[in-house]
Amino acid sequence: MHTVVYTIELEDEDVRSAVFRNLQIESEESRTDRANFRVTTIDHTVKIEIEAKDLVMLRAFSNSVFRILKTCVEVADVVV
Repeated sequence: MHTVVYTIELEDEDVRSAVFRNLQIESEESRTDRANFRVTTIDHTVKIEIEAKDLVMLRAFSNSVFRILKTCVEVADVVV
């Protein structure tokens, strides 16, 4: 199993909360037999831990999570 951990610092609490909630929902819906991810929040950071059975899936899942993260931050910036 391969693992990568990303830590994103988001100073705005409303943006951080929105990003966390959306990523948490996605983490529950995106689980596969080859990969999954978990999201936690501590202080001003959102921590994303991705686990995959192979490096190809780790990269693909990382790209997907970053697309979701980018969209969440863009929407939160507009809405919040």
